Amino acid sequence: MSFIIVGLALVSFLWAGSQVLFLVRNYNAAKSMGLPLVVVPYDPDGFIFGVVSEPLKPFLRRILPASARRAFDLTLWGWEFHDKSAVHERLGPAFVIVTTSLTRFVTADPAMANAILARRRDFVHPDVTTSVMGLLGHNLVTSVDDSWARQRRIVAPALNERISSGVWAESKEQANELVDALLSSTTTATGYPSASTKESITGLRAIAINVLKRVAYGRPTPYVLPSESAAKPAPHADMTYVDAISLCTELLLFAVFVPGAILRLPIMPYSMRRLGIALERLPKLTNDLLDNERRGSGTTLTKKDVNLGSAATPAPDTIIRALVRLSDETKEQENNCDQGNQTKEPDSGTVGSGKSQYLSEYEIAGNLFILRQPVTLLAAHPQWQAWVQVEIDAVLYAGGGGTGKELQLPDYAEAFPRLPRCLALMFEVLRLFPAVTRLMRSTSTPQTIPCSRAYSTSSSDNDDDNAELSTITIPAPCAVYINTMALHASSSAWDDASEFNPARWIQRISTGRSDDDDGSDNDGSRVKAVNEEVIVDHSAVLGIPRGGFLPWSSGPRKCPGQKMSQVEFVAVIATLFGRCNTEPEITGGDTLGGGAEEDMEKRMQAARQRLLDLTQDSQPLFTLAMNNPRDVRLRWTPR
Repeated sequence: MSFIIVGLALVSFLWAGSQVLFLVRNYNAAKSMGLPLVVVPYDPDGFIFGVVSEPLKPFLRRILPASARRAFDLTLWGWEFHDKSAVHERLGPAFVIVTTSLTRFVTADPAMANAILARRRDFVHPDVTTSVMGLLGHNLVTSVDDSWARQRRIVAPALNERISSGVWAESKEQANELVDALLSSTTTATGYPSASTKESITGLRAIAINVLKRVAYGRPTPYVLPSESAAKPAPHADMTYVDAISLCTELLLFAVFVPGAILRLPIMPYSMRRLGIALERLPKLTNDLLDNERRGSGTTLTKKDVNLGSAATPAPDTIIRALVRLSDETKEQENNCDQGNQTKEPDSGTVGSGKSQYLSEYEIAGNLFILRQPVTLLAAHPQWQAWVQVEIDAVLYAGGGGTGKELQLPDYAEAFPRLPRCLALMFEVLRLFPAVTRLMRSTSTPQTIPCSRAYSTSSSDNDDDNAELSTITIPAPCAVYINTMALHASSSAWDDASEFNPARWIQRISTGRSDDDDGSDNDGSRVKAVNEEVIVDHSAVLGIPRGGFLPWSSGPRKCPGQKMSQVEFVAVIATLFGRCNTEPEITGGDTLGGGAEEDMEKRMQAARQRLLDLTQDSQPLFTLAMNNPRDVRLRWTPR
């Protein structure tokens, strides 16, 4: 028995000694950078920390001294959203977290961010990203070097401008069906139709998924408002490819880190068992889908599905069909160039096409949160809701107020460029609530990058803000984190950085307006003012340097679905707020001062603040998500 105890003690001693050596080695390497250092004597990426950190977080925050508590918080997942830019205001635009494992270089410097994202060969996705995004196979995110170039050639043409009109039409139709569902069955005591529901925010997810089904897979799906009481299929019930991949996307982290055999155990919750079945069936569902597309036996298009592209430039019927065609063409070209490499990547056309489409699915999943936030924020800020509706009325209602149905039905090419306020709303939401709060890269060799100013370990404010561009060398191996949240919340870069202000993105073009047009609220002046507005280039007009605003990342690996997400967002917002007004539902807890408030205006203010608090109660999982979206209760009334 004593030998076992001695052996365990020796192993523990050797392990602790190795951790100290790793920490000292990393500290010495990080010290050479001349940046502020935060030292934590453990591995934040380790299994043990991942298991115990969340349960012990409240206890550790109570007992740790302030400096240790701040260091501990910087190793928690998703700390960037709650911290905003506070740590960078304290330590500077860049600092280093020294651990017993991989050193973390954290930056909110635009010049550094731009350089890192531009150099895709030097700064690659870390293992955790490739593990998660590679769940369903090889795709654009997991590819590197020549394989990445090939994947990009396949994906980019399938997500180009030609699909925008189809995304626009389907998004408008789905949003119209959501409004019909919200208003179909409820009427207030005063006789005015309205809807009060906790399903409107969660219902936005169905819009994004249905748009993807139609545009990507050619499966038109009528909108059905989600309900907690709706019957659920049995875990082993049949599912389509879209059902399976949607479930994998929604429960992405469980799909990656929990073995499928465990997920399918009878003791697991329903959603986990259903996910396990989806993972088991997905390979066959993928092959069946691709075989059907190659045979041209996809779903027959309905009358509304005549064309996904412009009349002048016909587009492929669906994204998946385009991916199959482009992948097969690329494979054929490569085989013609080098017959000897035919077996290097077996059936790369099939695998690459199907798995690359997963990237599009994941990007749509990120946009689910983006659709939820603006609806909640506009309900909490009626002045901005009215501001957006002025533009919607001008474009969809010929300058008149909403009547529940559009007086005109402009297509994408006519309407989208004339809705800059809706797009500005998206930009402002992504500034305050970026889907990805930090962009993660890693490097295996030392890299020298430019920085906006000269850095030192001193936190003094005496540094010259106008210092010439200098460089800094990142040791290797090193994890590199671009703090997107801090870039977007920097008070030195953005005026009123913490304020929700979509108008910051709008520039009014001078066209010699008449003196009597003073911007008053009469319909004529509104329409004229809206027609003079454009979205600004943030780097040119707002003074934000390149790399300071990264809603879709930047550089060669920026999101290929950027335009698709913009078109879908604008179409949904224009339709919802063209037909409806929304405000928070006043509940019994919406009081100011704790008393039984009779003043409805004060209670409404409390309800609006409750919505704002719910938007801040968000947590990054793989993308930022509301913790309690069903607590967002809104009242919808037709205009």
